Amino acid sequence: MKEGLKMIEQIDVHDLPEKEVRFIQQLVNLLKEKAQINAKNASDKTTEKRIKLPTYQLGAIHGNLSRKEIYDYL
Repeated sequence: MKEGLKMIEQIDVHDLPEKEVRFIQQLVNLLKEKAQINAKNASDKTTEKRIKLPTYQLGAIHGNLSRKEIYDYL
């Protein structure tokens, strides 16, 4: 387990040719960019998840209507 944590800070590439080391560096940079984009998208999704409830225009009431008449069926 300690070796895994050590790799986070440092990976030994001294036996590899320079071309392969550059490739690994490009791959690491790509993965870092991908992680940043995923983190940004995740935070954007949480802020955009607002639910808009449907609204309906109520009909017009002609005349007087009391509260008792509205709830008389209860």
